[in-house]
Amino acid sequence: MWAAPPEQTAGQGRLKTAANVEGLVLTWRKAMSYNWAYIFHAPQTDPTKDRLVIDRAGCKSTIVGVPDHAAAVNVAVELASAGAKSIELCGFFGPVAAAEIHKATEGKVALGVVMFGAESVPNVMKAFFPQLMK
Repeated sequence: MWAAPPEQTAGQGRLKTAANVEGLVLTWRKAMSYNWAYIFHAPQTDPTKDRLVIDRAGCKSTIVGVPDHAAAVNVAVELASAGAKSIELCGFFGPVAAAEIHKATEGKVALGVVMFGAESVPNVMKAFFPQLMK
C-alpha cells in the first residue's frame, strides 16, 4: 500500500511554511514570464512602424505586420535575437515560409503556423485574394 512521504504527512507538508509558499509564488511568476510574437501579412506594411508591443505582468507580446515573406524572415530573426521564445505566423505564410523562418532562427524558437483546411480554400481566396475571385 502506498503511503505519503514523511515530509508530506499531515502538519508537516512542504507547503505549510510561509517561506515555501513564497518560494512557490516566485517560481510561478518566473514560469509565467514569457516573450512571444505574432507575425501577420499585410501589403505595404513597415515592420519597424507597424508593430504593437504589450509588456504586462511578465508577458511580452509583439505583433508585427510584414509586407512579404522576406520581411517575415528578417523580423523573425530579430524577434528571436531579442528573446522571443515562440513565434506564430498567420495563415498567409504557410509551410514554405515557416520552413524558411525555422532555418533562419536556427530552430531556437517554437514556431506555430496557422493552416487552413481544404474546405476553407474558397474563403481564404476571398479574404486574401479578392481580385482573383471576380
